[in-house]
Amino acid sequence: MKPSISLILQALADETRRSLLLQVVDEAKPVGELVPPQSISAPAVSRHLRVLERVGLISRKRNGRQLLISLNHESLAEARAFLDEFGKLGSAVAYSRVSSASKTPTKKTVERFEGIEDLDDDEMASLL
Repeated sequence: MKPSISLILQALADETRRSLLLQVVDEAKPVGELVPPQSISAPAVSRHLRVLERVGLISRKRNGRQLLISLNHESLAEARAFLDEFGKLGSAVAYSRVSSASKTPTKKTVERFEGIEDLDDDEMASLL
């Protein structure tokens, strides 16, 4: 059974998993050569890889004693196609909102979002 796009997007939502995926974009690599973005344990890396494998974004293959991780370009292409379609819809909605609203943000809006780039995920979620 093919994983749903929701599961694929959930897997891609994690920064560690995205970092691991970026390392195998061009070629398969042994698990031991993958470098997580922060200092996390080997079992944690293994759990992230299992999530990516379950949703079909990577595959594992034994080559002697090495366990090679490779990107499943087909699953990633499906996610990209969905996001491209979603982006078209989002652009149309955003355009209609901008054209119906004033071009200048209100002082209240500017104050509310000052320093937003410094927020962590939990603080960002509280704004929504």
